[in-house]
Amino acid sequence: MKIKKKRLEIIEMCAGVGETSLGLENACERFGIDMVINLFCEIDKFATQGYRALHPDVIDWVEDMTKASFKGRRCDVLLATTPCQGFSELGKKEGFKPVEGNDSAIIWHTFRLLDELEEKPKIIFFENVRGMVSKRNQKDFKTFQMELMKRGYKVQYKVLDAQDYGVPQHRERVYIIATLDAIEFEFPQKEVLKVFLKDILEKNVDSKYAMPNMERQINGDIGRNRSVRVHNPSYAKVAYTLTTKSRGQSSNNYVYMEDVSKDNVVRFTPKNSTSLNMLKKKPIRSLTRMELGRLMGMKEDDIHKLDFISDTQFSKQMGNGIVIPVVEKIFVEVLKAYMEQSEDFLTK
Repeated sequence: MKIKKKRLEIIEMCAGVGETSLGLENACERFGIDMVINLFCEIDKFATQGYRALHPDVIDWVEDMTKASFKGRRCDVLLATTPCQGFSELGKKEGFKPVEGNDSAIIWHTFRLLDELEEKPKIIFFENVRGMVSKRNQKDFKTFQMELMKRGYKVQYKVLDAQDYGVPQHRERVYIIATLDAIEFEFPQKEVLKVFLKDILEKNVDSKYAMPNMERQINGDIGRNRSVRVHNPSYAKVAYTLTTKSRGQSSNNYVYMEDVSKDNVVRFTPKNSTSLNMLKKKPIRSLTRMELGRLMGMKEDDIHKLDFISDTQFSKQMGNGIVIPVVEKIFVEVLKAYMEQSEDFLTK
C-alpha cells in the first residue's frame, strides 16, 4: 500500500526573486501540502539576493543553468520561467533562435537538464510573454511541444491576463503546463475584478517618485506616434503592464498627485496635446515600490523583505516577474486534478 507523503519537491529555474514558487506554495497550502525547494537557478545577482531574502531556507543554488548539471537531483515540479526578450514585441524578436545575445534560447537547455534528473518530474511549468505562441514563433513552439511530448508529457497552454484573476494589471502571459500523466484540468475561469489600481495606490508618497522630466516631455513636443498615459488616483482602474524600468519610459504607469478630472486615465498624444494644455503642468509621479509589489500580487511583508534592493533593481525584478495569484490559481486546478485522477501522485 502506497503512503501519502503530502509533500512536493521543487526545482525553480530562471527563478528571479521566486514569485513562481510563492504562487505554488500558496496553492499547496490550500491542500495541506508541504513544499520543499531543492534548488534554484538564477544568474542575476540582485534577483539571487532577493530570492534568498524571500526563501531563506533554500540552500542549493546554480548561477548559470546553461552550465549546470541536474545529475543526481530530483523534483516533483520543475518551474521554468525562462527569459522573454526574444518573444517580446519590444525585444529583438529572435524567438527561440540560438543566436548570440538571445536569452530566450536558454529554454532549450531545459530539456538537457530534464533528461539529467533522477526521474521525470510530474509537472513542468513554463511562463512567458504571449509572443512565444505567436504566428511568428509557431514553428519553433510546435518543436518545443514535441520535445516535451516525446518525453511522455501532455502539454496544455493558455494566454491569461492578470486583470482577469484579481490583480489590477493588464499583463498577458502564456502559461504552459506539461504533465507526465494524462491529467485533465481546466485553466482557472476569469473573475470579475474587485480590487482596482486606485485601491492599491499609496496616499502619502515620497517626493523621490515625482517625475519632473516626464512632465517636461508632456509640456513639450511628445513626439511622433508617442503617447504618455497618466492615471487619476481616485478613478484609476487597471495598470498597464509593468516593465523592467518603471521610470522615464512613456509606456510606463504614471499617476497624478491629485485628480485632474474624473477620467480613469489621461492620454497625451501628438494629436490631442494642444487640447490638454490645461493639464500639462499638473504634477505626476511614478509608482512606488509598494504599489509595484502589490501589482505582482506580493504580500506587504514580502515586499519589505526586499527593502535592501535599490529602486532600480526592484523595478527590474517586478517587471521581469510573474503575478503570484495567477500562478496560485493555475496550480490549484492542476493539483486538484492530479489528486483526483492519479493514484501515484503524492506518494513515496
